[in-house]
Amino acid sequence: MAYQEHGDVDSPPVVLIHGFPFSHKMWEHQVLALAARYRVITYDLRGLGESLDETNHFTLEILVDDLLGLLDHLQIRKAAMVGFSMGGYIALRAMERESTRFSMLVLADTQSAADSDEAKLKRTKALRSLQQAGIDVYGDEFLKSAISSATLETKRSLVANLKSMISSNSMAGLRGALFAMMSRTDTTQSLSSIKVPTLVVVGSEDRITPVAQSEILKKSIPNARLALIAESGHMSNLENPEAFNSALLSS
Repeated sequence: MAYQEHGDVDSPPVVLIHGFPFSHKMWEHQVLALAARYRVITYDLRGLGESLDETNHFTLEILVDDLLGLLDHLQIRKAAMVGFSMGGYIALRAMERESTRFSMLVLADTQSAADSDEAKLKRTKALRSLQQAGIDVYGDEFLKSAISSATLETKRSLVANLKSMISSNSMAGLRGALFAMMSRTDTTQSLSSIKVPTLVVVGSEDRITPVAQSEILKKSIPNARLALIAESGHMSNLENPEAFNSALLSS
């Protein structure tokens, strides 16, 4: 597993869990904002970025094992956890399994529900697209729904960086991650048992995990706060990093 540390090792630890189909590089703005105050840990999920996987067939439960194993390796007893999209799925299941390991929870552009039948069919369609058209074409199509139309038209360097991040992943890793997301359990029933301070963040134009999904999280988690990030789609931390970081640092 490839991981990176930033900031003072004696500062409170924060682990950032990236989403699909990206890598730890999606957190560049948040690392800069947090490292002055915290020990910031980013890592690449199994099969993505620079992290390897020998099987290319794994479940979301295995990704939770990886997260807990990383904390053990770094001898971190308790950390704040920021999960984006797929990273949010991992964070919520980690909270179910080992709630005492976490001091705070940030859920960004994510949801607690497992894949519906419709969502599973969409992931199967994505698997076909990857196989038939290749990663570059798949990445182009994915970004059309993942970022706002304004971002797509005006922030060319960001779009190019996101395309590069997607293309740097292997076909096997992307397919493995899609299967893992299909395998996840529904964590909705356990939301009411979350006792740590929780911030829910969502882009105002998110079409992948719409604002309504974040409102469910906010209402179901005791004392949770909701931050709506203007002028952004699903990639709220990169489309409007100033607003995202402001919400993060005020939590």
